[in-house]
Amino acid sequence: MTKYLEIDDDGFVWRVPLQVIAEKRADYYADDPDSTREQEIAFVMDDNFEGIDWYENNMDFEDIAEHAKLVRRPEEKKKPRQNADVEIVEVKDE
Repeated sequence: MTKYLEIDDDGFVWRVPLQVIAEKRADYYADDPDSTREQEIAFVMDDNFEGIDWYENNMDFEDIAEHAKLVRRPEEKKKPRQNADVEIVEVKDE
């Protein structure tokens, strides 16, 4: 089974293999004499929080975009929900 970092933005959902995040983090810690690259990768793969934390605090989407797969889009609405917010607005004629 493969682990993924899943990014949900207003119904658009992307998945990125967690291995990609783990490798990028391991590259950052490559000079740490107290661990190996393999240990750093294993740490992220075994600790769900660490992969999310590393992505949110140390990466931009562009860093992983080539590995991201859009797996869900919001459904196109045919009509608004019955309890949708409603208001009157004035718009300048064009």
